[in-house]
Amino acid sequence: MSNNDADRSPLERRVRIALVSLTTVAVGGAAIWWFASRPPSGPIVRLAIVPAAYYLPLMVAHDQKLFERHGFRSTIESFNSNTDMINSLIKGDTDVSALGSGGAFPLEAISPGKVRFVYGQNSSSYSLVVPKSSPIQNIEDLRGKRIGTWQSPTPRAFLHLILDSRIGPKAFEINPVDFKYLNQNLKSGAVDALLNTDVYTQAAIESGEARYLSRNPMEEFVLKPFFNGGGLVLRDIAQRKPDIARVVDAVMSEAVTYIQLHEADARKSMTRHIEKLSETVALAAPLDRFVQLPHVDLNGAQRVADLLSDLPPDEQTGKKLLPRRIDVVPMFR
Repeated sequence: MSNNDADRSPLERRVRIALVSLTTVAVGGAAIWWFASRPPSGPIVRLAIVPAAYYLPLMVAHDQKLFERHGFRSTIESFNSNTDMINSLIKGDTDVSALGSGGAFPLEAISPGKVRFVYGQNSSSYSLVVPKSSPIQNIEDLRGKRIGTWQSPTPRAFLHLILDSRIGPKAFEINPVDFKYLNQNLKSGAVDALLNTDVYTQAAIESGEARYLSRNPMEEFVLKPFFNGGGLVLRDIAQRKPDIARVVDAVMSEAVTYIQLHEADARKSMTRHIEKLSETVALAAPLDRFVQLPHVDLNGAQRVADLLSDLPPDEQTGKKLLPRRIDVVPMFR
């Protein structure tokens, strides 16, 4: 013991020890906080979406920082069209995206083994809507009518699956337009009905300008459940980015589970990724039923692929959406 320590009273020595202990705890706590709060320095997983509820698992994975729990970071890029989005995936500019069965199955037919699913979803987001005052009351009333939908081969194919056997393949006209103009076209009378989707459907219903003709025509008139695609990665990600490949299935399964357990909170993610979307629309919009990969109905998915391959050539492109029959099972491995 030093002379200074000897000169101090027992009380002074206890106070000094307590102050040293508090300082040690504070410094240690600050160090722990700094290490815990700093962002992960691991690889970046790049997610690609189009601003629609279809891509909710990707939004949730990013917003809930699910990749960070595995030591990764995520970024999310929004595209104006499905074509630009999927091209970004094919070129390797992004790592994870999502695509409907009307896009994913033709891609498999053209480039076998190019992509694989990381989760699935069953259709409950596509709806047929008409103006509130429309005389159209049932599917048969669409004979001779103009039906608007978004610019993609998928909704055109789905309209034919719904209507061809009921009113004939040439008994209606399809008018594809940009997502943001769908409801405007219905309101102006440019089209008689819409095959619309998720938040865009809900916006039309909430406006009071539209009503449902069928809330879920794919399952009401075609097949239930109707496999509607899901999350995709390039199969060669296992060779190019093995670290990301090891976690992407687990993270996307966690995102689907989060949606199933916390749907209202998950839906609010849409307000951060879809411009000018109100929370009321986000909370009420029709939403697909997302499914973890092991729970996808493979027989149902195969049936959808077979239905698409049986369709005649597209009236705009002159080509069949699915040029040949495919085995979908390898897309889920």
